[in-house]
Amino acid sequence: MLPHLERLNVLLAELKRRQVFRAAAVYAVVAWAVIEVTATILPIFLLPEWMVRAVAVLMVLGFPVVLALAWAFDLTAEGVQRTSDASETPPAVNQFLQSRRFRTTLVLLVIGLTAGAGWLSWQVWLKPGAVRSAGEEQAADDTSLDPTDLAVLYFDDFSAGGELAYLANGVTEALIHEFSQVETLRVVSRNGVKPYRDPTIPLDSLARILGVGSLVEGSVEGSGDRIGVTVQLIDGESGMHLLSERIDGQGSDVLALRDTIVRQAVRLVGQALGSELQSRRAQAGSNSGTAWELYQRARHLVEDADTLLWALGDTVSARRILLRADSLFAQAADEDPRWPAPTIARGWNARTRAGLYSASQSMRDRELLEQGMQRAERALRQAPGDPEALELRGSLRVDLFRRQDAGDGDQLARLAEGDLRAATAADPSRVFAHVSLADLLRLRGNFQEAAIAAQHALEADPFLINAEKETLFILSQVWLDLGDIPRATQWNDEGRRRFPAEPSFAGARLVVLAGWGGTLGAVDTAHALLAELEDAFNMSPWSFGRLQVAAVLAQHGMVDSAQALVSQAHASSSAANPWTDYFEANVRMHLGEEDEALDLLDEFLRKMPQRKAYIARDWWWEPLRERPRFKEMVAVPAADSG
Repeated sequence: MLPHLERLNVLLAELKRRQVFRAAAVYAVVAWAVIEVTATILPIFLLPEWMVRAVAVLMVLGFPVVLALAWAFDLTAEGVQRTSDASETPPAVNQFLQSRRFRTTLVLLVIGLTAGAGWLSWQVWLKPGAVRSAGEEQAADDTSLDPTDLAVLYFDDFSAGGELAYLANGVTEALIHEFSQVETLRVVSRNGVKPYRDPTIPLDSLARILGVGSLVEGSVEGSGDRIGVTVQLIDGESGMHLLSERIDGQGSDVLALRDTIVRQAVRLVGQALGSELQSRRAQAGSNSGTAWELYQRARHLVEDADTLLWALGDTVSARRILLRADSLFAQAADEDPRWPAPTIARGWNARTRAGLYSASQSMRDRELLEQGMQRAERALRQAPGDPEALELRGSLRVDLFRRQDAGDGDQLARLAEGDLRAATAADPSRVFAHVSLADLLRLRGNFQEAAIAAQHALEADPFLINAEKETLFILSQVWLDLGDIPRATQWNDEGRRRFPAEPSFAGARLVVLAGWGGTLGAVDTAHALLAELEDAFNMSPWSFGRLQVAAVLAQHGMVDSAQALVSQAHASSSAANPWTDYFEANVRMHLGEEDEALDLLDEFLRKMPQRKAYIARDWWWEPLRERPRFKEMVAVPAADSG
């Protein structure tokens, strides 16, 4: 029998002879490479996070198996063969290695290592709660970098002979200036980044040196009047690229070219950074990795639906994807019942679906709006006073206030205003609350206050990340209410440029023409807008649009054509819809039939009394404003004038 120390020496020598140590080292390197590649590649394809953990677990569990195989087999020129006993080994050693006791011990050791690896994997990756939320990670790491601390690195010049170095420097310094104007960002000055133009410094090290969580870098290339600029946003903590976009410009005016490039770069970087911050804030509230993965998958589906809806106008596909997203949000809420974010997201989802097939904001589906209200109430039970839940409930109350069946409209408006003001007081960055508050204030005739709220929305979201379409639309509306048609047209045209498939901007342009008349080309423009809107709503004839075109024709003296369109509108509209009366009143007024116009307005306000304050100040009705009957019908009792 060999002594214990000699047995250990024999085991180590045999492990070396059978190349077990070499197999362990090779496997460790390969396993590490597989895990790193998996962790890098899988997120690109939006695959769930658990797959990365699963690969890591498999690599750990495979380690003792590889050790056992290395002991038993050799890889030779003839292939895989069973390891033979060493001929020079003393008989006593061979007897020990071939003994049942040694082999049993070896088998138990492999089983123990496998079980230990499995237990370790459970504790580190698989046990519920083992994967910490972003909020817990932040608390555990006081040295983590803040993504709102930003540095713009000097752009590289890749042009021939360095002829665009001046433009690269100009773009960099203009970006530093533009980002410095955003109150929520802390930007390193140009003097702060000038010493770090060495491309050999790793970006994560540079982020630590500068103390920033976000880095912007890029390059300029091209020649003559054709310029290409690449802009990248990098997470300073991980070195991961959050954005990489190319912006092409053309023109001989270098300053104009620089400004165009900078505007696009600021918008792209701002939106990417804002989305990342929004994602981190949402993740901080969850203690379930599964819930977070479901929530993220649902958010990506909502983004896909937005693209289909606002860029392509495909409401059918958008609705189908929104329903899939709602299902994932519901699963996320079930996985983490104390996390309000999925419930709030379901509320916004219901609100979006409520407006998919409506020709105006006043005709959103009431059942879906009520579903959204139920989810807002549930979220507020989960997290009383949560600003996003208040924002959701207040916005839905504004939608309900718009409807003909609003009930006690004044009470609904007061509750909506209370929610929205509470949301913005708790979190001034809640841009949708500012937008909805501006909408409510203008509907109640408070145009100046509405303009201030709309401006607050723009200040809260200078890159138009969270409510880009809604912010642009409300800005166009508040300036239109104030009678500033050039400024209203400016914001409306910007909305049409960014959202070519969104009909509300074309509709707003038609409203301008219906009230103002426009120039000689306005008639053709009005007909073109009507065709566009009827196609967007899949509704021909669209009675409200035809009445607005009739108003344009009336202002240009085309009385017979205007009357013909009014007849068409009557043939295709519901007599119960008060908006038919509203739009026809405008036509009658421009035809000189003011008494008929007042009759129609009176009927409209009988069905929609919550609109009195708005109509009293609406620039459309300027020709009627001094008529005693008009003043009487729009008079708002003192208790309702809020």
